[in-house]
Amino acid sequence: MNGLAFFTLLLLLCPLMFADAAYVFATSHDDKEESDKDDIVMTVMQSEYYFLVGQNAIVSLDIENSYGHPVNGFLQSTVTQTTGQFSSTQAQSSSFTLDSGIQTLSFDFGTSDIPSSFVLDLSYRTDDVTVYLDSITVNFVSDESEQNNTPNQMQSSSSPPSQSASNNQASNQLQQSIQQQIDNQASNPSDTQQRLQNNQLPQDNSALKQELQQQIQDESDL
Repeated sequence: MNGLAFFTLLLLLCPLMFADAAYVFATSHDDKEESDKDDIVMTVMQSEYYFLVGQNAIVSLDIENSYGHPVNGFLQSTVTQTTGQFSSTQAQSSSFTLDSGIQTLSFDFGTSDIPSSFVLDLSYRTDDVTVYLDSITVNFVSDESEQNNTPNQMQSSSSPPSQSASNNQASNQLQQSIQQQIDNQASNPSDTQQRLQNNQLPQDNSALKQELQQQIQDESDL
C-alpha cells in the first residue's frame, strides 16, 4: 500500500467492519496451560516492534479467558500514528465475545513507505472487570541496523497503565533542559558575566524553568 499505513479494526468473530480497515484475526487454541483463577489476561511477547519500511507489520497477542465459559465484553483500542512532527489518534470500541481458553489476536498495521511509528493501547471491558495492556509500539524504520526486536513479555492488569513513567520522563527532560542552558552560559563567560551584572541570569533560569514546567503541565492535561 502506498503512503502511510492506516490502522483500523476488523473483528472476524463479529460482523463489524470499520472503514480503511486493517484486521484483527482471532483463533482459539487449547495447547497452553490455562489458569486456575477466573480471570482475563492479555499477553504480548514484546512491548516494541520494528519493521522495515515496505514490510507488512503484524503483531500478535494472546488473550486468555479462564472463567470456563464465553465472556461478552468490549475490545477497546487507541492507536496514535506519528510521522515526523505530525501525529494522529484513532479510537475504536467493538463488542467481542471471548471463548473459554486462549485466543490469539493478530493486529495488521499495514505498511509504510517512510519511517513512522504506531502506539497501540488496548483494553477489554466486561460488566465485572476491565483489563488494560500497556502500550505496544510499532516502528517502521529505513535501515536494518535500526531494528531492535527484543523479547519483553507484557501482561494486562486490572489497573490503567501507570503515568509514572511519562511523569519521570518529563521531569528528566526539564532537568536536562535547565542543565543545557547552564552549560551554554558557562561556555560563554563574557556573556554570563554581563548578564550577572545586569541581574538577568537568575531571572532567565527561573523563567526557563517556569516555562518548561508549564509545557509539561499542558501536555499532561491533554
